[in-house]
Amino acid sequence: MKSIPFHLILIIAWFLLSYPSFSQNTFEYRLHDSTDNIINSAIETNSGQFILSAVKLNESYQSKVQLIKLDPAGTILDTKIFDYQGKSCGFNQILQIDPNVFLLVGYIKNEETNKLWFWKMDSLLTEIQSKVIPLGTYSYSSTQVKRDSDGNILCFGSVTDSLSHPNAFIYKLSENGDSLRFKVFTSHHAYGKFDLLEKPEKKGFIYVVNGFGSGGDILDLDTLFSIQETHFVPNDIYNFHDLRWIGPKTFFLTGEKYNNSTGYLNIGVEVLDTNYSAIHVQFQGWSDTTDYFPGLRKNLDFVDFNSIFVSGTANFSQWEFAGVDCWYYLTRADTTLNIQWEKFYGGDANYTLWGILATRDEGCLMYGTLYDKDPQRLKRDIYVVKVNKDGILVSTDGTPSQKVKEVILFPNPGSDKLYVRTSLKGLTLTLFDVQGKCILTNEINASFTTVDVTRIPEGIYFYRFTKNGKILDSGKWIKR
Repeated sequence: MKSIPFHLILIIAWFLLSYPSFSQNTFEYRLHDSTDNIINSAIETNSGQFILSAVKLNESYQSKVQLIKLDPAGTILDTKIFDYQGKSCGFNQILQIDPNVFLLVGYIKNEETNKLWFWKMDSLLTEIQSKVIPLGTYSYSSTQVKRDSDGNILCFGSVTDSLSHPNAFIYKLSENGDSLRFKVFTSHHAYGKFDLLEKPEKKGFIYVVNGFGSGGDILDLDTLFSIQETHFVPNDIYNFHDLRWIGPKTFFLTGEKYNNSTGYLNIGVEVLDTNYSAIHVQFQGWSDTTDYFPGLRKNLDFVDFNSIFVSGTANFSQWEFAGVDCWYYLTRADTTLNIQWEKFYGGDANYTLWGILATRDEGCLMYGTLYDKDPQRLKRDIYVVKVNKDGILVSTDGTPSQKVKEVILFPNPGSDKLYVRTSLKGLTLTLFDVQGKCILTNEINASFTTVDVTRIPEGIYFYRFTKNGKILDSGKWIKR
């Protein structure tokens, strides 16, 4: 039997150590302490670890930076909490710019105007560079950050002028934070979360912003950020935009979709060509009963064109401290928007999704906040859940977690009608009273079903969803 050459052993060992994230790890992480916490972004490092950029708020709403590092299994490795010279501050986004260098961009709150904060660190969360950048007469409001094809840093988002009018902006900086070009779009009083794409062959940029009362605008920019053309976003998808190229002539656009006839919100997803015409369009959610809201920081991501992740909050309440049940909502689709599955996570508290990160093992990391509906403690926990490519979260004992739902029942508490949402077919809903007596059975064969419970008295009940005799989900429902 031939022995394996030593150099091949070294190569195999290096490969296994360098790519630990290829295994399908799943986990939950919850930061539960005495303070109010918000998470803004997350990144996966080359070693498969995760770095979370968050903000910790005190009772006076002063903010501090909070960085958290998790291993591929979700175990906390390190954390760092700090401010800037005692001032309220935070980072909106983290970007890896070298194998061991990470750029974070955010704000420093001043008495007069908020300034842009440009900060670098290594993988040990150790500061490499810190630079505070004034924005002239403008005050920083929010920003996203990307690199262009020349390696420069593009900060974009909104600033406010001396009259407190919010305007879209782009700020091009060198990798060391040197100012290269600063452009404020005074013609666009804009709010919300924007996104920016660089055109192929360095031919300019596509900038999608959201204006007051005008819906979403597509700004076709040249390389100097001058507007060449302005287009309306097709199908009135506005705010909380995410953009990603599919090919040199097509790209994804996601955002918020308002249903004029019902007053409810959906997650809008469409594929546009470079003439800004819609090729495919889809509105995710149930549009006549409750709100679906896109992730507040990032709601679209993928590493594989066959696994496009789109996410948001199901039963979004407009207010994270509302005492209602909400879910992280995640779908996987392809480039023609054919949904492969949809799943819900949580539902036992107010879960609000802030963003997602498609991971190198073809899974997805979801991050946001959890409020346990205690009116005496208005504080949010950071809640992170990492699922595999099929949306599955495995409990510590190796069984699928009860946090993951393929069918949900709402509202809870409710009154005369129950609503069931699922992508499955052939389900049976059974409702029991506290003595275990079956009082209602309803077949579920559609993605959205309304169940009339008018004749059922007020009280506590238990529900069960089954398919082919197998229990898929169960829980308690209260009628008021």
